[in-house]
Amino acid sequence: MIYVLDMSASPGSKTTQLADLFEYHNIKFHITALEIEKKRLIKLMNNIQRQNFKNIEIYSIDARKFNSKNKYDIVILDAPCSGNLIDDENWLKKRNLNGIEKMSKLQKELLRSAKNFIKKDGILIYSTCSLEPEENEMNINWAVNKLNLKTEKIKMKMKFDSLPLKKYKGQHFTDKNSIRIIPFHSKTQGFFVSKLKLK
Repeated sequence: MIYVLDMSASPGSKTTQLADLFEYHNIKFHITALEIEKKRLIKLMNNIQRQNFKNIEIYSIDARKFNSKNKYDIVILDAPCSGNLIDDENWLKKRNLNGIEKMSKLQKELLRSAKNFIKKDGILIYSTCSLEPEENEMNINWAVNKLNLKTEKIKMKMKFDSLPLKKYKGQHFTDKNSIRIIPFHSKTQGFFVSKLKLK
């Protein structure tokens, strides 16, 4: 049995795709899906019910306040983020450094919470659709140094450069395992993904 915690689950595409993958490979699983926003919770429930998955448990709760003695094989934190200009033409009018730093603080709090639920040999997947280093490389650097986590290689073949930043604002990063997907390379929206484990 594989136990999964999805800490920011709505609208449910990650949750249901993972459930579908497990079912396809005849792997027994249980997914715990968390969502703080009531409106988004309805979307999550609709997606799960429409695809008739029975072994997904949903909680309407802030992931930072989720309290469980359970540990999980996979913890997914597709964190709330600032987004990027590619999918929001008004991004520059709505975002500033102060807002990005507040978002980074929230993401760190979620990462701290996520660490508590990882099994000894489990994995944490951290991702954003933001390109801001404050929400990506700087958060991973913080998690490695403060939360006793380590990054691991993500086994994906890319036809373009997807390496994370080496330095930013005088701060140097040693992580070479995370993936930074730049829109003009990938022809997609921008993304950042990191795979972490307990040291």
